[in-house]
Amino acid sequence: TADGPNGTLPTALTDFYGNISLENSKSIAWYHQTGDLHIATYDFGAGVMNLAVGRINKEGHYYPEGSNDTEAWKAYNRPYLKFDLNALWEGK
Repeated sequence: TADGPNGTLPTALTDFYGNISLENSKSIAWYHQTGDLHIATYDFGAGVMNLAVGRINKEGHYYPEGSNDTEAWKAYNRPYLKFDLNALWEGK
């Protein structure tokens, strides 16, 4: 569709069907602001996983105390860690 990653989440997933990668899934999650607590994407063919984890302050909010950015620490705004799934499965 003409919406691409900027349409609804189901539209974006339909548009990228068969071509969703670890890299473009980051953009889709960020644009749609989905993934407060965590985001995990897997590429079983390549044997890798990306993981982003949200963070909360002592009040349970996803931002540093005193900040006006109430979404700063949501998973979709945080760095991703890349894991080698084969190493994980082997306990390395």
